[in-house]
Amino acid sequence: MNSLIITAIGPDRPGIVGELTSHLHTAGANLLDTRMVNLRGQFAMMILLEASAAALPGLKQSLPDVCRQIGLTISISDQHVPAAG
Repeated sequence: MNSLIITAIGPDRPGIVGELTSHLHTAGANLLDTRMVNLRGQFAMMILLEASAAALPGLKQSLPDVCRQIGLTISISDQHVPAAG
């Protein structure tokens, strides 16, 4: 499984988390960890997720448009696990 870290920021409103996580689930992602906070009306979240190698390209391609529709500005980073040793 491959991991991504998504950072998303936008105006807070009801349903914003459900809309994003619903898309992630439908696209084949599994949420591993999240952090969310409301900062004076701005909603910020960080999501660590994993997805199969087959699902990852579609997820990376669809996320910017989905987040734009939801009203979120996002950053997507590949998570690299350091080698043990």
